[in-house]
Amino acid sequence: MTEEAAKIVIVAGGFVGLLVWIVALACYRRMASAAESEFFEAELPGREPEDAIAAVVDQVKQYANMAKFSRPTPTSFSVEQFGIQTHFAAERHGGAPTRLVAGVDDSRMRRWFQVAMGLLVLLIMPMVIFGLCTALWVWAAPVAGRWPQRQTWQIVQMIHVLWPPFLIYYQWRQLRGRVRAMVTNLFVLIGAGT
Repeated sequence: MTEEAAKIVIVAGGFVGLLVWIVALACYRRMASAAESEFFEAELPGREPEDAIAAVVDQVKQYANMAKFSRPTPTSFSVEQFGIQTHFAAERHGGAPTRLVAGVDDSRMRRWFQVAMGLLVLLIMPMVIFGLCTALWVWAAPVAGRWPQRQTWQIVQMIHVLWPPFLIYYQWRQLRGRVRAMVTNLFVLIGAGT
């Protein structure tokens, strides 16, 4: 392998690492800009607010066995698990049907995911990408000889620092999606009268 070929391998690997880092940075920004709270609501005609919250309590206790439950009023209920707090409230004004509202706040959970992803994306990834490229450029590429220059293929080792941010982002999105699905399914179950 010539010195020019070794440098091409280093530049190509560094370019791929840079592209993956930019995508990871975009995922980090998307996580940082996500809404702190989401609200869901459903109308439950023919149900009293107290009955609606009692149905929520019965259903939620089946979903989350390790959660913290609180019932501040007869028409409201809160559950917290894994840093995600969900608050349910049922209300009726005049002759209107009962309205069930759920607010989901995942700011505590997101903060932990954001710190871990921030360390990887903002600190560790740039250091490894630029540090590995620089080290190989300075110490492996210019060395005469076939075997030392083949060490430039060590740029592939960069993959060990490129994939963890995507795992963190995926887990965060999955947890958020599960809570949304739970609340939506809960509204369907309660609306069906179960």
